[in-house]
Amino acid sequence: MSVAPEPFLLRFFEPERDYQTVRGWWEAHGWSAVPVQVLPRLGIVAERGGEPTAAGWLYMDNSVGVGWLEWLVARPDASPRDVYRALASVIEFIRSEAKRMGYHTLISTCRQESLGRLLERNGFNQSDTGVSHFVGFLDQ
Repeated sequence: MSVAPEPFLLRFFEPERDYQTVRGWWEAHGWSAVPVQVLPRLGIVAERGGEPTAAGWLYMDNSVGVGWLEWLVARPDASPRDVYRALASVIEFIRSEAKRMGYHTLISTCRQESLGRLLERNGFNQSDTGVSHFVGFLDQ
């Protein structure tokens, strides 16, 4: 008889507690770390047994009901199954929370096929391909 794994618990991202962890994940995946001052207030961390496994953030437009689900990342040494379940939990919570707050549309971007499939399984439709993203910091 196999025992089902303990579910992931979700909690809000706390910069002082979590930033160095997720920064290490981004860097271990070969990505530039997102500066902490760029992360929106609504960030979610999925953890099991007190160990963080995945995180994601929601930017919320203040003029129309559109949000941007971004910076999804997972612990690089986690099993693919745990990554999938943890990220799916984060996405599901952010979708529910955005809907609760009156948002009607979420946008997300990714370059990993597996993450694209996960987004599609969670109600997203692919709209563009071959897109480059640019960031302009106004204090530079």
